[in-house]
Amino acid sequence: MRVFGVLVAVVALSTSVVHADVVDNTKEADALFLQGRTALGANNFKEACKLFFDAQEKQRENPAILINLGLCNEKQDKIASALYWYKKTQLLTQGKTDATNKEYEDTARERVNALQSQVSKVTFALGTVQPNAELLIDGVTINRQELIVEVDVGTRIIETRAPGMITSRENLVVEANGKQLTFTFKALIAAPEKKFFTKRRKVGLVVGLGVIALTTTGSALWANSIKNDPPNNPDNGLFGDQLPPTALFSAGIAIGVGVVAYTFLKGGAPREQQTALVPTVSGHSAGLAMFRRF
Repeated sequence: MRVFGVLVAVVALSTSVVHADVVDNTKEADALFLQGRTALGANNFKEACKLFFDAQEKQRENPAILINLGLCNEKQDKIASALYWYKKTQLLTQGKTDATNKEYEDTARERVNALQSQVSKVTFALGTVQPNAELLIDGVTINRQELIVEVDVGTRIIETRAPGMITSRENLVVEANGKQLTFTFKALIAAPEKKFFTKRRKVGLVVGLGVIALTTTGSALWANSIKNDPPNNPDNGLFGDQLPPTALFSAGIAIGVGVVAYTFLKGGAPREQQTALVPTVSGHSAGLAMFRRF
């Protein structure tokens, strides 16, 4: 095709087509551009597109980069993407009278005219979708005033989302270029209200408060029973004065609070990252130890 010969001839001048506001990125953009041309010459079109796109990030208004992005996408049969870049080239060079920009514009226009009848299009209908819903295709917002969208071949992801609603995601398969498809948006379903006191939290609260109540009562009874006994009286229990009622009381509070905190803070942690709170008691102190399994 004649156009590709023109493109190769024109892109050789790309390194001289720069703008004053992006001078700092010229070397980086040129290097990426030349790598892209090498990849394009080796028929590695996907890699070429990546390199050209990175170059375009450095120089957004370089028509040589834009038109080559159109070319590498066209070579991959991504007609909608190719048209996008060719049209950007046209827009950038439109009205410029120098020979280089004029040739870019003419080449881009030729490719747009040749490909326009080959591109697949999706006509979107708003249907019953909420007025405040955001509509997206492949992560790009759909303009409600422009509901006919050009698309590449492949599986396109249609997404609808709105505050307080369950996000909808559907696949739209575009089997070949030149297809005319339709998609109707449906009303979103309201998201279930998030309850603060879930069943897990209620159980945790009851268990935690129960542990605190039992240990508080037990420590009080224990303290009362040994109040008048000698410090080392064997009848004081298995631990004698090594585990006084205050330690039991502290341990009970720690365990109870730990149980409540764990059930309130645990938010569906993966099985392989489970956290456990274990009470520790030694001498005249008590506390909690945290263990995590990975």
